[in-house]
Amino acid sequence: DDSNVDIVFTINSGNEFVVKKLDIEDTSSILSGGNISSIKKIVQPLQNRVYNLDFLNKIQNKVSRYIDKNNLNANVAYSIEQLDAENLAVSFKINENIKKTYIRNIIIKGNNLTEEKVLRNNIDFAE
Repeated sequence: DDSNVDIVFTINSGNEFVVKKLDIEDTSSILSGGNISSIKKIVQPLQNRVYNLDFLNKIQNKVSRYIDKNNLNANVAYSIEQLDAENLAVSFKINENIKKTYIRNIIIKGNNLTEEKVLRNNIDFAE
């Protein structure tokens, strides 16, 4: 059948990087020595492994679950730094959660051009 076409893409994803350095940063000083040791064990499988974003996100989720399970009132984020042509450093930053503040009512005044629902959809918090 002449109505079908096969399209093949060849993608050069570049060099593979290996995670050579792992750090745990307790920016709020809320972790005990035992907590830090436990988190280091969770992230250890990344060490000397070819960088893989899905695997990194799974490790981040495991650290988040550990933090939640231990009622540490914190969140975890990571940063990646290229050390050289083949190696990366991954740093997990543990930050204390900021106390939630509740807003009872949001009043939008002085807007005659945009529908209020459009503005409310673009606010990063809710009433």
